[in-house]
Amino acid sequence: MPCPLVVAATGFALFVPLDGAGVDLPVGSVVRATPMQCARGIGVEVQASHDTYGAAAPIGARGCVAAEAVRPADSDTRFLKDGAVVGPEGACDAPSRPIPPATLAGLTRVRDTYAELFGPLRLDELDWTDWGYVALPLRALGAAAIEAEWAREGLSTPSRREKAVVAAGPAYLHFLGADAPGSDIWATPATIEHVLRLAHAWSTRCGTPDCMLQLGDLAWYNARTPDPLGHRDHNEGTCVDIRLFRTDGGHYEAWWNRPDDRTGAHAYDRARTTEFLAFAMANAPVSEVLFNDPAVIAAVPGVRAVKGHDDHVHMCFGAKATQP
Repeated sequence: MPCPLVVAATGFALFVPLDGAGVDLPVGSVVRATPMQCARGIGVEVQASHDTYGAAAPIGARGCVAAEAVRPADSDTRFLKDGAVVGPEGACDAPSRPIPPATLAGLTRVRDTYAELFGPLRLDELDWTDWGYVALPLRALGAAAIEAEWAREGLSTPSRREKAVVAAGPAYLHFLGADAPGSDIWATPATIEHVLRLAHAWSTRCGTPDCMLQLGDLAWYNARTPDPLGHRDHNEGTCVDIRLFRTDGGHYEAWWNRPDDRTGAHAYDRARTTEFLAFAMANAPVSEVLFNDPAVIAAVPGVRAVKGHDDHVHMCFGAKATQP
């Protein structure tokens, strides 16, 4: 087989076993065929790997993979390395992660939108999945910054710390919840563009730090159903969960119908939440908003109540995608 070989997705599997090496190859890794005795499949050596789905495979590791788990890189495949887009020529000598043309086009649109709104961003500062989803551009907070967030917000228990902000963008924050790091930040390129534009427009409209959007779940790495994160309406990569605004400007959950579990006081900012949802409906291609506060539902046409949406807004953009 020609070089390079790309580890291909089988359904929604994120990894392919590298038998004999005791490691798993992330889908999208690059390998070189190498002479090996294999009970089944072919022998390969890892040339490039990545940590999008978890641990990367060690470069140079050798083992056997099923023949159907790899494919030659065709002439349309591009490789993203050091911010540059290169073809498959010479990729065995300087391999990088392959990116299909359609995914590259989506990634480029996200990069250009970000640059238009917030400033320069390199393609290799974004991440993508082998199913065409793109990550929300984020800067992870370091351990010291997270500990400072715990202290500032009074997050004194594991369950409260689980709700802390762990990453930031230029006009938005990201809280993780119970999900594994990096598992819930994916969406279609169009959705990421809509989120970036809405966050920028809202921050410009509101103009104060306590207006910053706190974003939670977007989607899993792909459209697998049921979603491993427990989502019912995120698998198509068109939706995002948004925390309610607080009267104290804090970075913590608020409920429209119950007090703060730390202080016993109500900190939900109904007026600002209502203002934001009306603004979003008027200025973004919003297709669905789920939130249970009756006062907001009465004030903002299109918002509807669904069980489980007392502490956040579920917002979707555009037409729903067709399942692959």
